[in-house]
Amino acid sequence: MDPALELAATAVLVVAALSVGRSAIRRHRRNRAIREDVRQFREDLERSNPPGPPLTEEEVGAFDHAVTALALPAVELRPVPGEPVAAAGSRLGGPAWLPASEEWPVGRGGRPQEFVAQIDFADLPTTPDFPASGLLQVFVGRDDLFGCDFEDPSASDFTLAWRETVAGEGRLVPPPPLDADRDCSPWQDDSVRETGIALRGTPVVQQAPWGDWRVGALWEGWLNRPNFPALEQALDERPDTPGQCHHVGGHAVFTQQDFRSAERHGDYDRCCCG
Repeated sequence: MDPALELAATAVLVVAALSVGRSAIRRHRRNRAIREDVRQFREDLERSNPPGPPLTEEEVGAFDHAVTALALPAVELRPVPGEPVAAAGSRLGGPAWLPASEEWPVGRGGRPQEFVAQIDFADLPTTPDFPASGLLQVFVGRDDLFGCDFEDPSASDFTLAWRETVAGEGRLVPPPPLDADRDCSPWQDDSVRETGIALRGTPVVQQAPWGDWRVGALWEGWLNRPNFPALEQALDERPDTPGQCHHVGGHAVFTQQDFRSAERHGDYDRCCCG
């Protein structure tokens, strides 16, 4: 091999090895930081939840009363397969109605956002604190968190489009194609993404779920009491606890943990569309 080419190849290998080494060091530091955070969390949890006697009937009763006071009105949204999809009406996915003067919403980096749902309030049972008419459209980012910024929710990559009416000049626009190399979509069923599925609303009263930060504040310090698991089970089995169902109003249900607290975003107390 030509000495110059051999030198160049060696240099490339050295650079590649350094790059791999730096990546490994960064991963090691991140993993070490995660382990330290977990260790600190466990220590703080044990310190704030010392062992104690079984919960008394009075404590359980006070907890149940306080949780009941957090109940909120809501409208559960159930899919209606086969119902025609139109510009109006509540639904998941499908083409989005846009006024003639608007283009499809774009988010970070100029990437098209995903159309998730639209809520037609004129089509739903009247709910306190929500409008009686108008159409709300929800678009989210195409990253792996669908635009969520848990540190600063107001900086999330999303669009809420409010339409007083869908009458007048406008058109139904199909969702833009996904880039298979970098786009993520919340849809597992392409047919729902492309054609949509109608939703029908039913009025309900929702109890705050176990993961709600206000419920957590009520049982703080009880984790190591002998009959504590029964308290969690009793709340989960209440018929008014929100389950896996789309809804307007009521309480948000989190897959991991509630990002709110008394000091931070505690005033986010209504679920717009869950």
